[in-house]
Amino acid sequence: MSVLLLNPTVAASNLRRAPAPRLETLDGKVLGLYANAKTNANALLDAVAAVIAERFAIAGVVRRSEMENGVGSNGPYDFLAARCDAVITAVGDCGSCSARSTQDAAEIERRGVAAVSLCTKPFVPVARSMARMQGFDDALFVEIEHPVSSLDATGVADRAGLVVSEILDVLGVRVARGSSLALQMESLIATSPVAELNNAP
Repeated sequence: MSVLLLNPTVAASNLRRAPAPRLETLDGKVLGLYANAKTNANALLDAVAAVIAERFAIAGVVRRSEMENGVGSNGPYDFLAARCDAVITAVGDCGSCSARSTQDAAEIERRGVAAVSLCTKPFVPVARSMARMQGFDDALFVEIEHPVSSLDATGVADRAGLVVSEILDVLGVRVARGSSLALQMESLIATSPVAELNNAP
């Protein structure tokens, strides 16, 4: 009797894709937020958008959720790409959701819109592998502290404040040193419990 073994994995593509055009500013731009089904995904994205809206005169925010269309549907990607200048996807704080959130960002990038995914540090290797499999480099995601799903509202807001500057960097928005936004980010990082833990002897 013969046994047929099937390999369910997909080989990484050798095709390298150019990233979508980056943005110099978010003033006058529409920001897209795409949440998966993870707990606190919407809350994290809303907190990030709130910080961005404090510092940039964004034209609006468009929200979409994986729960509206289901995994694998192109509908939300086409919808967001047609209406937004930049899109943030979240959240990757487990293996499969990190891969999926990074793929979400890749789908948006393929449609010509700058995108970035938020993934927690333990699952960065998963996000990096997915980015490369999709033909992109590491610039599709930003690392955030783990966990996210178990945080309360204050914790989510703290996480958001700590990663906004990195999100802007991936999107191409440069924040000058000494600017009000840069000083705010430095203050948030310095007073964060995570920063205190990382700096402990």
